[in-house]
Amino acid sequence: MNAPISALKIEQKTLSILKSLLAPSAIGKFVLTAPARLNRFAVEQAANFALRDNLTQGDFDFLDNRLLKIVILDADLQIGLTTSQQKIRCTFFRKVDKEAADATLSIDTSNAIKLIQQKVDPDTLFFQRKLKISGDTELAHHVKNTIDNLSPDLLPDILTSLLAKYDSKVLG
Repeated sequence: MNAPISALKIEQKTLSILKSLLAPSAIGKFVLTAPARLNRFAVEQAANFALRDNLTQGDFDFLDNRLLKIVILDADLQIGLTTSQQKIRCTFFRKVDKEAADATLSIDTSNAIKLIQQKVDPDTLFFQRKLKISGDTELAHHVKNTIDNLSPDLLPDILTSLLAKYDSKVLG
C-alpha cells in the first residue's frame, strides 16, 4: 500500500522542477533557440533604454569600433557589444562566435545579477576571480569601471525585484 504523498513532498518536488527549468543553463539553451536577430534586438533595446543618459553623455564612447564579449558562464551564452552613434549594438548572441573580441568579461549569472543590482562592485568580483577579464585589459577595466559608476536607478524597480527573487529562489 502506497503512503499518501504529503503536501510538503509535492511542494519540494515542484520547486525542484522549477529550479531546473529556470536554471541558467536551461534558460541559456532556451534563449539560443530564438533567432539570433531577435536576441540581438532585445539586448540592444534593453541596453539602449537603460543606459540612454550615459550613452548621450558619451560614457560608452570608448567602445566605438571596439568589440566587448560578455560571457555568462553558467548559461553558456556569449554576447558581443560595441557602440556606434551613441547606441549600443549587439553584434552577436550565440554560444560560439568567430568574431575576435577586443576584450572579454566572463561571469556567472548570480554574480552578474549582484553586479547589475550594485550589491557588489566589479573590483571585488575581479579579485575573487568571479569576474574574469581577458584580451585588452585596459578596455575591459574601462568597461568594469563604467559599470561600477552607473546609477543604481537604471533598472525599473520591477526588474530589480524579479532579479533579486531569481537570485535568491533559483540560484541561492
